[in-house]
Amino acid sequence: MEANIQLKAQLAMSETIMHQTQLPKGAQAFKIQPIEVPEISGDELKEVTANFGTNSLIGEGSYGRVYYGVLKSGQDASIKKLDASKQPDDEFLAQVSMVSRLKHENFVQLLGYCVDGGSRVLIYEFASNGSLHDILHGRKGVKGAQPGPVLTWPQRVTSS
Repeated sequence: MEANIQLKAQLAMSETIMHQTQLPKGAQAFKIQPIEVPEISGDELKEVTANFGTNSLIGEGSYGRVYYGVLKSGQDASIKKLDASKQPDDEFLAQVSMVSRLKHENFVQLLGYCVDGGSRVLIYEFASNGSLHDILHGRKGVKGAQPGPVLTWPQRVTSS
């Protein structure tokens, strides 16, 4: 259970990184390191999420909706379609590069990304136990979601 909470914390951290504000006017951009995950086509993502349909929807966060899909590689994935942003593509890709290099046994891994016109999508390995919110509060607000176990206060304190 503790490892799963750490997985969710990493996902939240990467979301924060991905949504930092733009560089101040006149600030020098940093060099983009290579992105260590593949770019996945928008067409593939539409196919595996039934065009981001409600039957594939598994959650909604502050920065977008999360869908379930099985990639062409056969891997189960959480596919987060981010809300529209005015952040320039080069800043977004620099942040994708940073998150793509985060590796730890207790973190969900970024599997890929997509920049397709105005759409930006992050693809993570699927965590079958649900999100950190699900673990803390039960699964609420997602069509078809079954209630899951909720951590007690002693379990929360022990795992933090």
